Amino acid sequence: MKYGFPKNLIEALVCQKDGGLLAIREEKDSDTDKIHEGALVCKDCETVYPVQNGIVNLLGNQSQLDDSLAQEIKARDVAAPQYNTKLQTRYEKEVPSTIKCLGNYSQKNIIEYGSGTGRITQEIVKAAKKVLAIDFSYESLLFASKNIQSSDFGLVLADITQLRTKNDYFDMALSTQCFEHIPNNQLREFHIKSVRDTLRSGGLFISSVYHHDMRRRLKKLSQEGTHGSGIYYYYYRAKELSRLHEKFFTIEKIHPIDITLPFEARFSFSPKLKGKTSRVCENIPILNSFGHLLLLKCKKE
Repeated sequence: MKYGFPKNLIEALVCQKDGGLLAIREEKDSDTDKIHEGALVCKDCETVYPVQNGIVNLLGNQSQLDDSLAQEIKARDVAAPQYNTKLQTRYEKEVPSTIKCLGNYSQKNIIEYGSGTGRITQEIVKAAKKVLAIDFSYESLLFASKNIQSSDFGLVLADITQLRTKNDYFDMALSTQCFEHIPNNQLREFHIKSVRDTLRSGGLFISSVYHHDMRRRLKKLSQEGTHGSGIYYYYYRAKELSRLHEKFFTIEKIHPIDITLPFEARFSFSPKLKGKTSRVCENIPILNSFGHLLLLKCKKE
């Protein structure tokens, strides 16, 4: 089945220059419900946004990326084919807890930031009403478009630290292992505010980020740095994460997930057993301090 961008999701997009609504300008290859190749256009300023392989390109009309973000795009494009396999060993420790935190998302409109190759997208499309998945790696989005067995989601190429979408549209927002790669507080706050603006009143924002856990603290590792690929990262403490988000949201919960206990590598536990052990430890003090990720749940009042 050839992927196409759902036409009923175009209403969630806005012009990145003036916030105007977008409409279909050109359809080279489309059907009744989806656009495969063509272009969208701003109804106000007539800025054009290409659609290629069903992916809407907003990135070309956002501001020029700084060097660190441009480097990350290159690294993500190269890593896309192997990314899901790389994280598969941690799937049982991360994904079930993340999906559980969403609660009942059946028939909800969900926006996913930093969706990458779609390892979480493929879970939420099973029940959500509409899913808009955003990433600035074209190769990652292309991988997702070919491998997710659903047609009810829209893929957008964009930088989430500049992204604008329609206000008061989505019921939920989701971001997994993405926020820690935003390199400064100005960009972080713009992103969080944009998430709040696009959510309806009462909407939930679920986000997982790198955790400056007990293992890192004992080793006296820095919270900030770059991976070998050149991708920036920051490992958060719970209070830091809370301070950034409480300006815009009501914090409902922050807790560690993806917990690997000391000496766990010595035992040949199955991935499912490791996942169950991790989920049990999430609510046990001291043990949960070894969580690789922090999972944040907050609400727009």
